[in-house]
Amino acid sequence: MTTISDITAFYADVAPDNRGRLINDIWRFNNQQLESTHDFIHWLFPLDQVSQFNPKAPLLTHADLQEFQHSPILKNNLLHSLDVMLVFYGFQREHQQITPAADFKVRIGLWLQPESHHMRRISRILRSLSLLGLPQYTELLFKALSQLYLHRPDHIGESFQYWQRAASITQRDS
Repeated sequence: MTTISDITAFYADVAPDNRGRLINDIWRFNNQQLESTHDFIHWLFPLDQVSQFNPKAPLLTHADLQEFQHSPILKNNLLHSLDVMLVFYGFQREHQQITPAADFKVRIGLWLQPESHHMRRISRILRSLSLLGLPQYTELLFKALSQLYLHRPDHIGESFQYWQRAASITQRDS
């Protein structure tokens, strides 16, 4: 019998994270909780490398990657996690696009600042989506972020290059 990992169990909503929260608990966080709680992002968007900011963050294994590749439930839950963060950042996902939501200007005014922890969170989200089998959403998110960068390059700064690397996309010369 295969042993289920902490990440897969969390994403299947059958086990909590290391702080006792189920995925549904995190999905119900309000904007203030999403802003001020810093360890949930490692569970919603896990990576295969150690976090320099949270040594207790779970690490993706090869088995996790395989489970996400083959499980519609895990992928749908990952998309729900993406939607939670998109709403926080002022975007929406519909019709295979990620676009600014009605409250976009208000939302970006709250998080879009140079050197903000959100810049790293976005890098994590981009990379995690690709690793877990949803590279099309990495591309859609990066495209939306690229549009934001065109209008607010001073607010994003060198974080844009981190986003490019996280998304494994290089900007083409015009």
